[in-house]
Amino acid sequence: MSAAALHGAPSPTTYSGTGSVNLARVEEELAGLWRQAGELAGASGQAVTRACLWNLVECQSLAAGKGEAVSPAGSAAAVDEACAIVPSRMIRLRAQPADQAPRAGQEVEAWVSTRCNLSPGGGHQICTEEIQVVGYGEPSLAHFPALVRALLVPDLPVALVWLAEPPRKGRLLRDLLRMSNRILIDTQPGGDEGALPRVNELVRDTHAYFVDLGWMRLTPVRYLVASLFDAPGRAEQLRKIEAIRLEVTPNGRNTGFLMLGWLLTRLGRLEPKAEDAGSGTRSYRWKAKLHARSIPIEMAVHEGEGGRDGLLSLEVAAGGDTFRMRQVDAEHIALDGPDHGGQTLALHGWNDAELMVAGLGGPGIDALYPEALAMAANLIQAEAWNR
Repeated sequence: MSAAALHGAPSPTTYSGTGSVNLARVEEELAGLWRQAGELAGASGQAVTRACLWNLVECQSLAAGKGEAVSPAGSAAAVDEACAIVPSRMIRLRAQPADQAPRAGQEVEAWVSTRCNLSPGGGHQICTEEIQVVGYGEPSLAHFPALVRALLVPDLPVALVWLAEPPRKGRLLRDLLRMSNRILIDTQPGGDEGALPRVNELVRDTHAYFVDLGWMRLTPVRYLVASLFDAPGRAEQLRKIEAIRLEVTPNGRNTGFLMLGWLLTRLGRLEPKAEDAGSGTRSYRWKAKLHARSIPIEMAVHEGEGGRDGLLSLEVAAGGDTFRMRQVDAEHIALDGPDHGGQTLALHGWNDAELMVAGLGGPGIDALYPEALAMAANLIQAEAWNR
């Protein structure tokens, strides 16, 4: 079942407690909510199925407690939608200033609820659980790892959902990663140039399986760009590559770095060196050596009507020919080359909830991502002197 199948479906029914709960009684409070859901559903001739495939730990907002995570607008709704497809126990972590605590000296508070969605065939409801944990003041963050560990459903995988600014190293992140099987992040929003090097360091130094929604958004575009070289003999032209130029929107800056990282790692072993792009420009320029040839690489940043990934155009000169991809609008891409005369194709992307579902259901690690990420970080660090 896709997330699109939920659009237009009845709104989920939420059963919440009457107020905050004692953390030692969370399971008891949830059991009471399940009984309530069962009784109300039974009165209408429906059955209730309690389902849980994952533990999802979402760092929803930690800025008030001087942490690093602040969920972007709409991310909580995307997580809720993903939970309707992949039933999970959601543990949401949030921080508030110490002076907002209900009682002086109180550091932690919790609420519980259940969310029920009608099954695709109707007739019964599939319900998931949500536990929201709020800490008051920076010291309260130290309690989060132990509380999360106590609230997890045993023998189920754990995914840390950190869709805000990509995480920075710190005690909280380290402790949460130790109990997580994978971490869902999004390197695209904001265009922070330091994000990809930080994530590359985390991927290199931890054993968690990183799922980057920013990288996953590139999948349809990467597929279409690769198709430019599908015709017989075209792939060999990449060995004679002459230049690469990419255009992105400000919000697609990190996606652009990942796109270049993917392209350059597919060409072979090369080491890019930055060039002066000129003062006041919004461009990045490098030279890379490949088979004793010097390849100019440029990424220009400007406003435009890009897709969700923020890519505007890509141009690859190779073997005397030019291969182009251009974003026509949010849903279409034009391909131009020796075998594609301005062909316009639909771009079948996914929303954030669908990307999350794919990230949770993936069979294994995407081997290309760490390679592309490392090259993207290399490009950024090589060019840092020019910023």
